[in-house]
Amino acid sequence: MDFIQSVISRMNSNSFVLKGWGVSLISVLLALTYKETALISTEICYFATIIFWGLDAYYLSRERMYRALYDKVRIITEDKIDFSMSVTDHKNSSTGWWGCIVSKTILPLYLGIIIIIYFLKFVIRTS
Repeated sequence: MDFIQSVISRMNSNSFVLKGWGVSLISVLLALTYKETALISTEICYFATIIFWGLDAYYLSRERMYRALYDKVRIITEDKIDFSMSVTDHKNSSTGWWGCIVSKTILPLYLGIIIIIYFLKFVIRTS
């Protein structure tokens, strides 16, 4: 149980760090985009957002699969535990990568970033 819990914690930590790096990097890219001598376009910001969104969804999907494994192992008696860390049996629509992309913990953040990029691209640049 401790091994599974440590994997869950590591996936959660990776997701948190990824969100921080994503917001920081995209903020820097946006700042560089709107300088007078802009060499970076907002398309790079969109691309970076989508990459971070996909990676974050990957970590969340793995975390959810290990949570499902944890729930399975906690109700099994000790003599029937096989000590396998395989999570392939726990794939479903809520633990899949596509299901995690639209999860309520990920969608608002990255959709908000995309809206901010769009706002900056079309509203501020035209004024």
